[in-house]
This record gives sequence, structure tokens and C-alpha cells, in this order.
Amino acid sequence: MKYYVYEFWDIRSNTPFYVGKGTGSRCFDARRNDAVEARIQELNSQHEIRIVLKTKAEQEAFDHERKLIAKYGSVITGTGSLLNIASIPPVPSPVATQTKGKNWKSPWHLARSGGTKEEVALLTMRNLRALAREIKRNPIAGRGYI
Repeated sequence: MKYYVYEFWDIRSNTPFYVGKGTGSRCFDARRNDAVEARIQELNSQHEIRIVLKTKAEQEAFDHERKLIAKYGSVITGTGSLLNIASIPPVPSPVATQTKGKNWKSPWHLARSGGTKEEVALLTMRNLRALAREIKRNPIAGRGYI
């Protein structure tokens, strides 16, 4: 299986603190965002990595990762335990809603699907503004994300 979804768990509190999708040895590479790296150092080997899905289909792995992020919730939004930056609620975009009926796409996905440079720049700015608003509402949870 080429793709997998993994979770980082704090074994002291039995809670997940990161969910990711990877290939190869990605799950063993501790470089994520500052908050995840700090948690791994704080735990000092008292965390475990759980592979929860193996698949040949990248989209299936993305979908499962998103479901788990929604299930566990985010420290950033005050809904759970994950330190994932991807758990920030996406900002709806008129450009994104026109593509494949989805209500959100990342700037990377928009660029790959034929979005213009202007559309990608606009979506990036909207997402950064949403991130700034979340950090302003909850500065402690946002520490290390920008």
C-alpha cells in the first residue's frame, strides 16, 4: 500500500495530538509545525505512532485524514486535542465552490486544478486572514503556527 494515515498519541493521557497522511517513512519524520515538535520533545518518547489506514488511493487517505481531524477536533479552534494546522476551518471561496461541487480547496489544489495566479493569491490571502482571526481569538492555542 502506497499511502497511509497515521496518528501521534500521547500515551500518558491516551489522546491523539496529530493526524497525518504519508508515504514511505513520513510518519517517523517529526518535523511538522512548532507545536507538534514541542509536544514530541515534551513527551520524550512517551508517544506512539499508530497507522490507522493503508491504501493505494491517495484520495481515500486524504478523506480518512479529514474525518479523523474532524472527529478528534483542534486545539486551535477549541474543539479537541489535535495540533494540526489543517484543522483550521476552511474559508469558503467563490472560486472553490465552482470546482467539483466542493465548498473549499486549498491554494495548492486550486493551482493544480487550473486556477489562475490571481485566484490562488486571493484564496491564500483569505485563508491567512482566517488563520489570523483564529489566533487573535485564541492566542495561546495559536502559538507557534505563524
